[in-house]
Amino acid sequence: MFYSFWPELFSKDYPPFFYRMVAPNVVASKGKNRVHFTTKSEYEKEKDKYKGWTIDYYKGLGSMHKEDWKMVIAGLDQYSIPIIDDGKITQTLDLLFSNDAEARKEWLQKT
Repeated sequence: MFYSFWPELFSKDYPPFFYRMVAPNVVASKGKNRVHFTTKSEYEKEKDKYKGWTIDYYKGLGSMHKEDWKMVIAGLDQYSIPIIDDGKITQTLDLLFSNDAEARKEWLQKT
């Protein structure tokens, strides 16, 4: 709706108005220590450091703990990506809001 009626909100010529939140989907925890990874591949690169830690895989935002939400909100500059018109926004919005869940899942795993 926003892009249809106010495409200038997505223009590169203005400060970003909309953002995509990138929440951690892997968390290593041990006691009160929690280390967040935004992608499984990021975790795989460092998993040897966290042997003996509890590893949680989050399917979505609803499975996050209260501590994780606080961390994400406090670090929005680190966990958000501006949504701007890069010339492909129409195709991306179609992908995000279509019924093709498999294509969307594949796209999310790559970004």
